[in-house]
Amino acid sequence: MSTKRKGKESSERKKRRSIEHDAPEGWVGWDRIEALQRRAEYLDDDTQQRSLYFTTIFTTGGRIGEVVTLRPDQIRSDDKIIKIENMEVFKRRRRFTRTVFIKRKDNPLADIFIKFVEDCETDYLLPGYGSPFNTEIDPTTHISTTHVYKRIVSIDPNIWPHWIRDQRSWQLSTPEEKGGRGFDAYLLKVWFEWSSMEMPAYYAGRRKEKDILEALGLEDI
Repeated sequence: MSTKRKGKESSERKKRRSIEHDAPEGWVGWDRIEALQRRAEYLDDDTQQRSLYFTTIFTTGGRIGEVVTLRPDQIRSDDKIIKIENMEVFKRRRRFTRTVFIKRKDNPLADIFIKFVEDCETDYLLPGYGSPFNTEIDPTTHISTTHVYKRIVSIDPNIWPHWIRDQRSWQLSTPEEKGGRGFDAYLLKVWFEWSSMEMPAYYAGRRKEKDILEALGLEDI
């Protein structure tokens, strides 16, 4: 293998980030999430792509590949709840889908997400261009995962799609008084339709000594 090739592979490995090593070990809070959403809106052109992608990934907690396949007719809502039916779940041995329930109260992104759904006139919530050289939206195709990734990173270089998914797991497991829903590991597993209990530990289970002290009421020590 040439030195040039080795250098390229080394550079790619350095760029590859993971939530285990590169993401915050805790809920960053609604102020931070809302600030990122506002930043996305500020950077957007008429397509509103960054805001749409950011809001959809956080709201659904989906992997980037799962999110791009969402169709507006899968999503129902009233003033209390959003329900997403048959959302694709990857990394299973066979095809698998999940039903996602999202409480609207105390969720600043819920109304924004529903507005995107109501305004959608394409087959997919995240429409694509049909081919890499098209500049016009093709209403029958969905956007590529690469395109979504690039738009998310352009909002803030410190975030990426899986960072958003990870933050959703932290938000759901955070106590209600701190902006969360208080889900335990078992509820997280069902909500995300993870295949094993190892996954809640990998996401919202990355706890530290400060979490032990807080649970014991000794956080000031």
